[in-house]
Amino acid sequence: MGTYYAENSNESTVNLFDKRRVYSGRMQFFQRQYKNIVDFNFAEKQFYGRVDRQFIPRVLRNSGRILLKDIGNGQTGTIPHQAVNFVVDAFKDLQQQFNKCAMLGKINTEDPYLTTLKVYNAYSDPMVLHGGSTQSLQNSIRAYIQAAAVPFKNFDEFMVQLDSYWDQQEMTVPYTLPGFVKSRYCPIMASGLAIEIADLDPNNDQEKIDMFVNSKNWSFYVNACRSYGFMVDKNIPWRLVADIGPGSAMMPYAARYQVYGTDQILTMGYTYAHNRYFNNFKINLLLLYNLTKLKNYTETEMCSDGSITTNIISPQSYTLSDFQRLYSDMYIIKKYLNLRFKEEESSFTASDIQLLVDDVEELYNVYGLNRALTLIEIILNKPFDYRGSWTYIKARREALHDISDT
Repeated sequence: MGTYYAENSNESTVNLFDKRRVYSGRMQFFQRQYKNIVDFNFAEKQFYGRVDRQFIPRVLRNSGRILLKDIGNGQTGTIPHQAVNFVVDAFKDLQQQFNKCAMLGKINTEDPYLTTLKVYNAYSDPMVLHGGSTQSLQNSIRAYIQAAAVPFKNFDEFMVQLDSYWDQQEMTVPYTLPGFVKSRYCPIMASGLAIEIADLDPNNDQEKIDMFVNSKNWSFYVNACRSYGFMVDKNIPWRLVADIGPGSAMMPYAARYQVYGTDQILTMGYTYAHNRYFNNFKINLLLLYNLTKLKNYTETEMCSDGSITTNIISPQSYTLSDFQRLYSDMYIIKKYLNLRFKEEESSFTASDIQLLVDDVEELYNVYGLNRALTLIEIILNKPFDYRGSWTYIKARREALHDISDT
């Protein structure tokens, strides 16, 4: 057990709190000295690389000018890690700088992590991460409905029970992809902008101090990262994150791919998570229905003559084409909207939500699915004065035709 710094999360709450504060204080000292040491747990930084300027969740396109590119990891026989192309280019130049300085004796060559930079972790596909999270939630929902022992005949009756489940849950784990991307369950590695050069335990502050902060190469490392456009994560110092802000040394690397400025990176490199996800949302609802419904069940009925009849009920089955024919996009949008409000813990009232449903339906009828979904996310993710914003939103509805379908 470390004297000053936590080595794991198994200590008492009081000890952990005190030791985490000691570590934070030590790193704040370096933050004043090195501006590229950044706390990615603070305020909007926790969404870095996964939302746009309106805080709408986005995921990597991996198409066009901004593509994933192999980095290599220095470990034989393993699949190369990947990151966004311009980030990989900058990192490879950073690696070369370390190699050069090691050969010239300018840095300590015995450091296990800060002599030759190796990649231990990089891009994680948010769709895959969300898929694992969704599977766990689907299992929980299925268990809840089955435990309630209230059989259902069709999808409409099933949705009554599913809505009841969502109403009773605190939604600490988001169900939708946009909610997941914006949550603490989705790491910054999903942005394609981050690379990790060690495989240490992020809960072990003592190891962070011993292996990085106290390294003879620490100052060189932080300064070199800044020179090549990387920020260093205050809480995970082996995590390098591309700085895509104005004036960053990373931007010339992006310019090699005819991508200029933060806004172009966000719009050309990333697409709205809701557009990528909505069809999966429909399919997941149908899948959950099919997994949860009983093969058949019995239902008793009192006849007029006082006798009791027992009927065998077989719940309705749906193919995907049946489902899409019977349940319109607008029906699914309303379910999606209500769930997103729960995930974001918004203070909208039922009447507010109904007003938004009306606006979304009109926008859907005029401009289509993607723009209707985008309106939902704009309202949900922008810090409006809720009551005062409806007039603003309604006055701006005609301007919504230029909402991007990206």
